[in-house]
Amino acid sequence: MAWAVDQAVGRGFARDLASAYAKLPDTICAREGHCCGLLPPVHPIEALCWLGRLADQRADRRADELANLTEHFLTNAVRRRPCPWREEGACHVYEQRFFGCRAYGLWSAGHYARRHRAAAGNQARVAAAWAELGVKLPNEVLAAGPGYCRNVRPISGAAAPSDADIEALESRIQALGRGMTMPEAVWQWGGDISFAAAWLTLGPRLALERKVAATRAALAGLHQEFAEIIDQSRQAAREMAC
Repeated sequence: MAWAVDQAVGRGFARDLASAYAKLPDTICAREGHCCGLLPPVHPIEALCWLGRLADQRADRRADELANLTEHFLTNAVRRRPCPWREEGACHVYEQRFFGCRAYGLWSAGHYARRHRAAAGNQARVAAAWAELGVKLPNEVLAAGPGYCRNVRPISGAAAPSDADIEALESRIQALGRGMTMPEAVWQWGGDISFAAAWLTLGPRLALERKVAATRAALAGLHQEFAEIIDQSRQAAREMAC
């Protein structure tokens, strides 16, 4: 994994990603982060660049980030959780936020509605997968993500890009890194940064096993068992970060 991060940085993908982001106008929103109700899905190159930023952080900050993201992954089937980087009225990583955050509010209402329906279909498949394990997820967890926001607008009167322009930019970001050999794990994360953190912290099998165990314990009211799973996993994340 370290090799892939070094390759991404060495070949300038972080710079190319920043250049792609810059094609979207800076925006302002009167709701100030109220819509940041979910951790956005990310593209593979975004995941690799996030790993590079994680590696460059001070050990204590890296430990906090890994622990928070790992807890997010283990508990997001129990209750609706906001983005781990959300702060009161702000974003802790605003300058490094992902494409999904940057494009939110710039899509037309009709285009966003189509994406919203597709996300709802994914939630239905998630519910079915958990049902096969004998777990019925809470309705709040399965609720669709934030609806269309009419409060986002470009700063300084800049024109909002068209849906076609945003789609072209997303395709460009998807194409970044196709010339490099991606670690298989990056694809298996499914665009979920919290799964990436839990994967790195616990390994893929234990991460999934603990998620199922934590979810079952929480929904059954076994609060001490649930807390122990989370505490052990957060501690593992901190140890891994050092």
